[in-house]
Amino acid sequence: MSLVYDMQQALPGFRAQAEGRMVDSCTITGEPVTRTLDPDTAEYTDVPTTIYAGKCEIKAENVEATNVDAQGRAVVVVRRTLKLPVAGSEGVREGQTVTVTACVNDPGLVGNTYTVGAFTGGSFMTARRLPIQEQQ
Repeated sequence: MSLVYDMQQALPGFRAQAEGRMVDSCTITGEPVTRTLDPDTAEYTDVPTTIYAGKCEIKAENVEATNVDAQGRAVVVVRRTLKLPVAGSEGVREGQTVTVTACVNDPGLVGNTYTVGAFTGGSFMTARRLPIQEQQ
């Protein structure tokens, strides 16, 4: 037996444990966009393609206070990470939009939208971890 073999055998169990903590849901949308005509208003609406819809975990990390802004208020920066199952989220890319559709432990996050940042994958990842930034 080798360490790599042992890791490959254990990986499905580790991924199941990671997914077990994903009690929230989100939808991720992006290109291509479909133009749809509203027959009532005769106006076109751009509808982005759904890239992923399913379970997720949102984690706030690295909360840091920075300098004071022009109005004398402290500026706080919160870095967030979105965790998705490895299987089924392969099409998620930088620049796509994440919308929180359910959040068990913080219902105030429902409806929040974020932009996916750059990320890298890995051979033995238990979850896809994506930096996200809140949209204004």
